[in-house]
Amino acid sequence: MEIEIPQKIEEIIIKAASVHFGLEVKEYTENRSKDHYSSYQRFIAIYLLRENTLLSFEAIGKFFGRKDCTTRNGYNQISGLEAIKDRRTITDIREITSIIDSFTEQKKKNYS
Repeated sequence: MEIEIPQKIEEIIIKAASVHFGLEVKEYTENRSKDHYSSYQRFIAIYLLRENTLLSFEAIGKFFGRKDCTTRNGYNQISGLEAIKDRRTITDIREITSIIDSFTEQKKKNYS
């Protein structure tokens, strides 16, 4: 299955997270479910966006239809889990980062 690679880094991060969690980007960004797992998935993407871009919490929130206080809370929750060495969180971050790297590498090859 071929995956279309977005152009902007923020879109690449969201796409990589959605691929990792087995979701469509639209489902991932527009799902208004309050269950813990879908929040965790979004919070991981929020964390990666904040760590890898210069986007504000408000700008990140717009990708997910959330307020800046929600994105700040999500970032803080994941950075706290990473700080205490939560294995699941660290593994998810590493695997998504690997997907991001492969997407950006493929993008470079396509433009060479």
